[in-house]
Amino acid sequence: PTCSRFGISEGELRKKVYIGFSNIGEFNNIIGAINGTHIILETAPLKQSEIYWNRKKKYSIQCQSIVDHNGIFIDYEIGWPGPVHDAKVYQNSYFYQNYRTLIKGWDYLLGDSAYPLSSFLIKLFNNPVIDLQTHFNVTHSLHCVVIENAFGKLKNRFSCLKGLFVKKISTVVNLTEYCIILHNFLETNNDS
Repeated sequence: PTCSRFGISEGELRKKVYIGFSNIGEFNNIIGAINGTHIILETAPLKQSEIYWNRKKKYSIQCQSIVDHNGIFIDYEIGWPGPVHDAKVYQNSYFYQNYRTLIKGWDYLLGDSAYPLSSFLIKLFNNPVIDLQTHFNVTHSLHCVVIENAFGKLKNRFSCLKGLFVKKISTVVNLTEYCIILHNFLETNNDS
């Protein structure tokens, strides 16, 4: 797998991300939303193809990402086999391995039910039983939709990521990373 290095530095950029997420709804100190997507392989990989066969009966690799309020990819982990659970990818990610230096003060990351709840990762209530929990889940979802939208924009912009005819996993990983880099460049320059 390959990964980026967490892209929110100290200072002004971090404040912009805080403000961007707080403008979405009622949550403060959010530094990103995390989720994963599958990069589908239309043909079996050259080596160990069986480990890339996912539950949807397709070959794939995982692309786990953290995005800011604008859908800019600030961290990503690419290359884990498709069947690997999001929580395992997360616990082996650069971000998680280095959270002690990346999380500042009351920073929070938002994730779905696949991710473990922690002092810096907020997830949905699995079965909300009171109105306050339901309201929390709705607000959480309003913030987390940025990661789903980012994946959608990425795959629509670079439709090759919807199904690659590539046999070398390293090529798939590199191509996915290049697409993310280009996506970020185009998004930051308001080029649709």
